[in-house]
Amino acid sequence: MSNPSHPQVNLSRRKLLTAAGASVAAAAIPGAANAQSGPLVMSDFGGEWAAWNKKLFDTEFTKRTQHGLTRDAGADNAARIAKIKLGLPQKTYDIGCFADSFFARAEAEGLLKGVNLKSARLKNLKDVAPEFVNPKYVSHLYNGLGLGYNPKMVAKPPTSWADLWDPAYRGKIVLPTVNHSFGLHVMLICGMVASGNMKDTNGALGRLRTLAAQQPIWALDSQAIMRSLSQGEAAIGWLGRGEHYQIAKGGGDIKFIMPREGGFATSWAFAPVTGTRFEQQVEDYIDVSLDPKLQAEYATHWGFHPTNKRWTEFADAETVKRIAFTADDTKRITPIDHGWFNSKRTELTEQWNRTVGA
Repeated sequence: MSNPSHPQVNLSRRKLLTAAGASVAAAAIPGAANAQSGPLVMSDFGGEWAAWNKKLFDTEFTKRTQHGLTRDAGADNAARIAKIKLGLPQKTYDIGCFADSFFARAEAEGLLKGVNLKSARLKNLKDVAPEFVNPKYVSHLYNGLGLGYNPKMVAKPPTSWADLWDPAYRGKIVLPTVNHSFGLHVMLICGMVASGNMKDTNGALGRLRTLAAQQPIWALDSQAIMRSLSQGEAAIGWLGRGEHYQIAKGGGDIKFIMPREGGFATSWAFAPVTGTRFEQQVEDYIDVSLDPKLQAEYATHWGFHPTNKRWTEFADAETVKRIAFTADDTKRITPIDHGWFNSKRTELTEQWNRTVGA
């Protein structure tokens, strides 16, 4: 999945950065929707991710509610948040989809209305694992994030994030660029390698300099990461368990590990936007995203783990086995303080751009 993002974009082989601020200023916001009629307007990722959401969630939503839906797509979480903010006075948007690391930013910008967790419309909420229920959003999918490697190019399997600094991998490392949903997680990795503390921003900066000297392939989306590993352009790099599932499903032989310092987990959710004209319809859409049968279809296609505990009733045993997190995987997931991460986002992005180059 994209920068699940999963936008379908052409990737230069090395550095791909976009000027999000300029693109936001130039981008057209969907037509003003002040009237209490018209379609639900959603900000979502684009590409294959959006195509799948249309096929699964949008179709079921329209079937249930007879309500239309318009999408405004973009790969960059930050750019879409800025665009929603620009449209807030006109009540342009009704619902947004983000990776969980960006919800703290959206909340700080005043963009999240909050979910009525007592709504009778949220019929599937009772079966969602409690760690994915937030007053502002309810996640429908999650993924583990760790290291992938091509066994044909790696003599000794990696066990640590620190293996990214091995001189043998110079020019053969693939990592998400700063505009990827998880690009700034590279700074967290650098902090952990520097001192064992992902909040060690000073140590992270030093490690980022030496990592940049390794000449990584900076990928804008997760498909590019998958291609780099599968096609032998990269020997080692950042990879999600869901993406590993997709590679294996396609017949590829890439290995995945959760590093000993700890990997990460991320989730995605739809959330009502402040000032939404269609609060009940937004609740209906969120409930559709939590449907265990639809989540099982999503999981079977993408490899991302559903949040509704009943999803296993609608998936085959082999898929459940391949997607389920092992006890060791779960033990190695390092929680992220998203409030702190959001407060440092501008600073870390500037450091990244100065060090890696814009």
